[in-house]
Amino acid sequence: MTDPRRSVQDLENYNLHPVIQDTAERGLPISQMPDAWISCALVNPYYDDEIRAVRTVCVHSKAQMFHQSYGVDETAFSLFFEDGDLYLMPHDRTTAPIGPIAMGAPVPGRNMFAVHGLLNQGSGFLYNQPVDFHLGYSPETNGYKGNTPPTAMQTCNWVWAKKTQKPECLPLRWFFTNANNPCGIPYLGLFALATFESFESSDAVDQLDWASDLCTSADAASASLISALQNAKDTKAFHGAIVDNLKNSPEFWKGSAEQPGQIITGLGPAAKGTGEPEWDKRIKMTGFTYQTSKHDPSEGLGDAAMPLRVFYDWPSTGLQDAHMLTHLSLNQHEWFDADHMNIFLDAKGNDTFVTFQDGHTKFEGHDATGIVKYNWAAMDHGAAKASLRDNPLICPGEVLNITTLPNDDRHFWVWYTPENKGVLFMEIPQKADVLLVLTDYYTYDMDPPAFPKDWWMEPPKA
Repeated sequence: MTDPRRSVQDLENYNLHPVIQDTAERGLPISQMPDAWISCALVNPYYDDEIRAVRTVCVHSKAQMFHQSYGVDETAFSLFFEDGDLYLMPHDRTTAPIGPIAMGAPVPGRNMFAVHGLLNQGSGFLYNQPVDFHLGYSPETNGYKGNTPPTAMQTCNWVWAKKTQKPECLPLRWFFTNANNPCGIPYLGLFALATFESFESSDAVDQLDWASDLCTSADAASASLISALQNAKDTKAFHGAIVDNLKNSPEFWKGSAEQPGQIITGLGPAAKGTGEPEWDKRIKMTGFTYQTSKHDPSEGLGDAAMPLRVFYDWPSTGLQDAHMLTHLSLNQHEWFDADHMNIFLDAKGNDTFVTFQDGHTKFEGHDATGIVKYNWAAMDHGAAKASLRDNPLICPGEVLNITTLPNDDRHFWVWYTPENKGVLFMEIPQKADVLLVLTDYYTYDMDPPAFPKDWWMEPPKA
């Protein structure tokens, strides 16, 4: 890792990671949420659904939560939750709300993350802001309801919280690896990733009383609407239940193209003709990748967050001579003084080794998954779902395309600029054979200096 006394960028040593350090808080529970808060979030669904901007107001002490959800598909929903009941709110204040509809997840308390065991994993930076990042295991995130789920199903949740002077949690981002998440946050919990352009505490504990008062004269929901919402397991089914059952009431679901950008700066539909991201024939990437299956340090897999470097070369001679190296430090706050995992990929598959600080190497095994092809997104039928333009938090001065790659019951989401610079990669839902499904890229060099000599040569397997 970069020495905190030196520049964050050290080109000579390829050491381009922001510093992640152990802190006195590592291993301690995550702080409680403020009693009342207001947030604006860019959300990625679990599956191939629309990108949305969601403004949320929450008052924990009154078990009230209100969402304004604007999609790039020009749908808009206003949702009020009180305890475990959902009310559909019209866009105007003259039409009566619809509800109550009993939902499975009540508005949680201020300990909404602490109660599920999220613990501090260290301090670092996200989007150039100082954060503490927290990890919590959720044995039931694959829908398993037994007391002792198989180890392979023990996945987890992440929260990156802004550093504050108060003992409270103000998330900058959270990531849930599976639907059916036990961190049952009404509506927002239906999304895998939420990135908060703003998240602020509030002193106004009465700010949702207006919605509660309106709902005392709500119209009853039809049996078909209640059933469809209660059985909805993802965002597409949830939103579809409202539109399909209220076709003649557009005041409950009809939006406009401008609305997402009113909550998340620069968010809108992807431009027509937006191409899929494509790697140059020779690139180098650095970043951080996060473990999202059961993290057991005794297994020798390193810290839950690990620095990452990727070397990639696809020569003019093609696949037969193409090579890729994924190089991981197993210590989140060190690079040179650490054990490393190296994954070598070529046309024949991949081999994984761990190289220890004392110099000896252990061969971990071979897998048939080979090198990533440079036109990987087009091959997997990638499609840009939305774009961000000059967002002050995520992509200041840049355009960012948010692309999905559907893959049966698993989806890939990638954030790329039109110049093919990667920002984020994630694979969801979590599957039993996946260890790392979220990666942040900090540098993306499409014309790198010379790679280390023999960078693609594997050590002996004996």
